[in-house]
Amino acid sequence: MNSYTALEIEDIVHYVFSNVVSCFSSDDTLFVEKVNNNIRVVYFLKRASVLPSDLTGMELKLSLKTREMWISSLHVAVPFRSKGFGRQLVHAAEEVARVTEFETINVLPILSSQSFWSKMGFRSHRCTARVLSKSMNPRHHDQTLALADRL
Repeated sequence: MNSYTALEIEDIVHYVFSNVVSCFSSDDTLFVEKVNNNIRVVYFLKRASVLPSDLTGMELKLSLKTREMWISSLHVAVPFRSKGFGRQLVHAAEEVARVTEFETINVLPILSSQSFWSKMGFRSHRCTARVLSKSMNPRHHDQTLALADRL
């Protein structure tokens, strides 16, 4: 497993978001910072936002110690919902996790978004039902899906 520096992760994040998010623009806001053993990523998609009050974007927290990513927030502006922007942002986060070899992506979703996260492959976390997780290890992910199907 590679141990990436904060600067390497920042380069990976910029590369992934610019290639995975179809309407990525240089006008978008992509901010990456290291705080202790964590990397914080904030991204706002300018073309799919109703500025300044209703932004489309996400915030990620990557723990360098536990190799887990948390999607701290994901919001799609009302006029842009159900058009694939949320899926693209989650796919970008998944790709960052895969490339940087983070093992798990976690999210603490609001109740009204649980079906979205389910469709994206997130399942109840091993410790608490409120947290949803997705393994980035394909073998472990297949085992988790098989177990979920039996339950």
